[in-house]
Amino acid sequence: MEDKTLTTLTYFPPIKLRRNVRKLTLIFMFFQILDGFFTYLGITALGQQAEGNWMYAYFFEHMGHTWSLILLKSTSIVFIFFIACHAEKIRIVKFVLVFSILFFFFFAIIPWALIIGRILSGGESSFYLFSPLNK
Repeated sequence: MEDKTLTTLTYFPPIKLRRNVRKLTLIFMFFQILDGFFTYLGITALGQQAEGNWMYAYFFEHMGHTWSLILLKSTSIVFIFFIACHAEKIRIVKFVLVFSILFFFFFAIIPWALIIGRILSGGESSFYLFSPLNK
């Protein structure tokens, strides 16, 4: 007699995502990881005051930026994966994914890339050019 307890406990039904939702989800996850990497580099170089998101700044202050980024970016990836798994039932999922990808590209990836590029080139950071602390 075969013991089916282990196979029952370890079986997960396959998750089926439409091809376009799968691609959008992977792009969003990649942008989350890239934003986390750029944020880590920027915060390491400029300090925690360079972070514009108040929630991230709060976590940075209490947990440090490395663990905060791991926690927050992982949570975001799990959340978006959960949403993508329900794309069949929720029609707005593709719009949310496209909007999130565009938002991250224009308001997270590009700004951090410009700031890090200026730091690496030896120039002044663009953070300080637009900062209210700059008088």
